Amino acid sequence: GPLVEGLSDRLREVGVPSFGPHAEGARLEGSKEFAKQVMLDLGIPTAGVQHLTGDTDLDEAVDLWGAPWVVKRDVLAGGKGVLVTEDREEALDFIRNSIQTDGMVLLEEFLSGEEASMLVMMDESGFVTLPCSQDHKRVGEGDVGLNTGGMGAYAPAPVVTDLVRDRAILEIVEPMHKHLSSQEIPYRGCLYVGLMIDDQGSPSVVEYNVRFGDPETQVTVPLISSDLCDLLLAVAEGRLSDSMPT
Repeated sequence: GPLVEGLSDRLREVGVPSFGPHAEGARLEGSKEFAKQVMLDLGIPTAGVQHLTGDTDLDEAVDLWGAPWVVKRDVLAGGKGVLVTEDREEALDFIRNSIQTDGMVLLEEFLSGEEASMLVMMDESGFVTLPCSQDHKRVGEGDVGLNTGGMGAYAPAPVVTDLVRDRAILEIVEPMHKHLSSQEIPYRGCLYVGLMIDDQGSPSVVEYNVRFGDPETQVTVPLISSDLCDLLLAVAEGRLSDSMPT
């Protein structure tokens, strides 16, 4: 919320280094619709999407891809604005309620596979990918029900092999870094990449966050051998490539 409202912009205006993106960069988390459009423009692998409003034929929309349905509110919802369900009526109810409160909602194509989280520290000079982690989001036993903000995590994630990591960097991180670093005001902070890895080892983006995410941070930061304060300051000042973190 503070990043979307421009906290980093105001800090930098008064000469205070800030580890966190400017308001425009923070829209990658603040608006799932905005993030999806950026991914599509850059050719970053991600799920297909439908933009649903009060004028949409909802029955036709939910039948386009069929179950399971992935419904995402286009608001900051503390990790709880997403519904994944195989119950058609539950999906429709969530869609209707979201449209009523938000004016629109996104319906995404379901991506099968295993999820993992990649934290990327970046500024205009370069980027560093931290060891990938996995968290557990669903509220119910057996990985069912609504998403929570995350109830536990571990790292490194075995599903992210060296090959998967290299593909994620090449197809997802590098295009986004090139885009963000070319902006008038560069992105400085952490880009959280939520990955879905299919059975063939192909990674796609589920979502972006613009900060260290909980609980993944708790299991990732201890794996950083560099001085964390020095690393954060280097990013905040746009000199990450000179800090040579490991």
